[in-house]
Amino acid sequence: MAAQNQNGPNKSLYMYTSLIFVVAILLIILSFFAMSNRDNKMNETEQAQTITEKTAALSEENKNLAEENKTLKDSNRVMSAALLSISNEYYAAGDTAKAAEIAASVDASYLTDDEKAVFAAITGTPVPTAAPTAE
Repeated sequence: MAAQNQNGPNKSLYMYTSLIFVVAILLIILSFFAMSNRDNKMNETEQAQTITEKTAALSEENKNLAEENKTLKDSNRVMSAALLSISNEYYAAGDTAKAAEIAASVDASYLTDDEKAVFAAITGTPVPTAAPTAE
């Protein structure tokens, strides 16, 4: 009987120990899946912030490019008018070849109606009327 009494407490000790290990393994597995879920949600949040930041940066760049485009178009208008004025001076002085050469580098789409008439007189060709462009 002494052998049976000693075997009983050992058996319950082994069962208690194995139960603790099973619970520990289950907790480890549960925490692994919880961490994976948390990491996925954090990545989605970071991606949303990254997309928002990229959108803001692209919007700012688009605004800057639109301003630069407007500035360059205004500069082209001024340059075309200046070239036409120089060309007109050569034309008035009688040097039609030099006037036509300078007028060839004028972008007629930036000219006003009066300037287009001068351009047509210098080059001898009618200026095509282009459809208005949206800015």
